[in-house]
Amino acid sequence: MHVFFLILVHLLFFTSKSIEMHKIIIRFKYFLFQKVSYKNRTHINMDRFHIKKIMGKPLVDFLSV
Repeated sequence: MHVFFLILVHLLFFTSKSIEMHKIIIRFKYFLFQKVSYKNRTHINMDRFHIKKIMGKPLVDFLSV
């Protein structure tokens, strides 16, 4: 399930053109991170780092704002 969500996020990032869509996706992701337990959160943080590495530097800068 979690892997499927990551793939969905990838597709949304690659297909969405506007910055507003990116903001909505990131807000949605942070909302989900707050819902999960502490154990899952460390796992998701590792996945987020993995996403950043895959997607490259511009996204890293955008996510860290």
